[in-house]
Parts: sequence; C-alpha cells; structure tokens
Amino acid sequence: MICKYCNHENERGANFCRSCGRPLNENENKTDTNNNSNNNNKTQKIIIAISCIVVILAVVFIVYRFDIFGGNKGDSIESVQHTTNSDTSNQNSSSDNDNQSNSSQKAEVLNISNSDCSSILHDSTSINYGSAKAIDGDFSTVWSEGVSGYGEGEWLRLDLDSTYTIQKIKIVNGLVNKNNGYYNNNRPKSLTLSFSDGSSQTIYLEDDNMGYQLVEINPVKSNFVKFTINSVYSGSKYDDTCIADIEILGY
Repeated sequence: MICKYCNHENERGANFCRSCGRPLNENENKTDTNNNSNNNNKTQKIIIAISCIVVILAVVFIVYRFDIFGGNKGDSIESVQHTTNSDTSNQNSSSDNDNQSNSSQKAEVLNISNSDCSSILHDSTSINYGSAKAIDGDFSTVWSEGVSGYGEGEWLRLDLDSTYTIQKIKIVNGLVNKNNGYYNNNRPKSLTLSFSDGSSQTIYLEDDNMGYQLVEINPVKSNFVKFTINSVYSGSKYDDTCIADIEILGY
C-alpha cells in the first residue's frame, strides 16, 4: 500500500506508513477528523456556558449594587442626607476657619489716644523722655523710666480710642541712635502686658535687635495696654531702661 503523504510503499494491510508514520486507512483519518471536530464543538459549548454565567453574575451585581428595583430606596435617601449634613458641617467648619484666618489678616495698627507712665528720666541734657516718645515713630527718641536701679516694676500705659481685639505688639527695644545708645542703656527683656478686662500676659523680647519686634499675643478685648518691666538686658554705661517705639495691632 502506497502512502499518499510520502509515496512510501508499505506492506498490504498496514495501518500506518513505515516511513512517515501517518495513517494509511482513510476511514481512520475521517474518524480522527470527526473526533477533532467533536472536541472543538465541546470546547465552544463550554466557553459559551461560562460566558453566560459571567453575564448573569454581572447583572445580579448591578441590580444589587444600584438598587434598580428600589428595594432600599429609603436607606439610600437617608445615606445621602447624612452625607449632605456632613458636607454642610465641613463647609461651616471651613468657613469658621476662614473667618478666623481673615480676622488675623485684618489686624491693623490701632489708634492710641493717650499715654502715661510710672516715672520719667530727668538728666542734665533736658531731653524729654516722656511716655509720648514711645509712640512718635522716631527710634532715636525713647521713653525712659526714672527710678534708681534697672526699672523693674516701672510701667508705660497706652490708651486706645476705643475697645479693640488686640492681637499683636510691635516694639523697638532700647535707645536706637548713632551714639551707641542701644548698648549703653538697659533694654527690656520681658514685659507684662495688662488689659482693661483684668487679664495679663508676659512677652519676651530679643536683644541685639534694633528694629521692630513683632510679638503675637492671645487675642484680648481691651481699651488700653499697660507695659510693666519685669527684667532687662543690662547697659554697659547707664542703668536707665528705654523703649523707643510701640505699635498695637488688632481690629
């Protein structure tokens, strides 16, 4: 029997070619082809069945997840309402924070209507060291206390033209001039701030700083600020404690 694939001549009755090994019986080939076709059909049916199952599961999930038939409508509305209330609360909280931030940003220099002090230095130069010199904007002029010693307990009071919320203090510490007055005289190190509501706060100032020092305080409503000397940075030549300039900020 001759193989139709490789033309090798095989023995009569042989089922497979001795040269290429392929089947010599056409009926068997047909059987193999039929078997392969049947297997392909089975595979396609399995794939179709799996696809149907996946689609069904997806539909069930969508119906349950989005409540298409309205079974949990009341619960959904309540959930939305809670979310809305929560969002509103967050917005209110954010608004409050913005208002607080805006209040802080609106701090302005407040108008001082009057000044007073516990003592004033009087020396041979006849220079005025009165309390008004601490609010004239001129760093070379100062309020200087006039008692012996370092001036602890001496005070300077600044009255405002109304009651304000006070937030910050700007202060130039010591005597700032061309004659080395800063280091020759004492400079306040710490001051107690007293207010018209009866409260008080202590602030601390830097040394070696001849410009404005900005000190933030706990906001307080008051129509005056009284500055009392607690401690000083000692001068190299004089015991007089000086403050060159003060501004009060708030709204």
